[in-house]
Amino acid sequence: MRNAPHPTSLDLPPLSPLVEDANRPEQPFTIISMMQAASGFERKNPLGLIAAFKLVFGHAHDVRLRLLITNSHQYPQDIEAINKQVETHDKIETK
Repeated sequence: MRNAPHPTSLDLPPLSPLVEDANRPEQPFTIISMMQAASGFERKNPLGLIAAFKLVFGHAHDVRLRLLITNSHQYPQDIEAINKQVETHDKIETK
């Protein structure tokens, strides 16, 4: 077995959504979270992710959160809870 070291530097600095004068691409900074609905709603904690996103990026216009959820049709009560948290926030998408 061989261990590959983690990279310690990048050729370019990261594009932080919190730096106002950064040269950014036209598309928003996107945070993607994927979850399998059958693997445990509490363990995956999508409501905590949504709350953290709103706290940190609530008023930012160039940031978005995409929640990709599989097997959501089997857990309608969980999806309803997620939809209730994102229905008034246009920078959070669920699929």
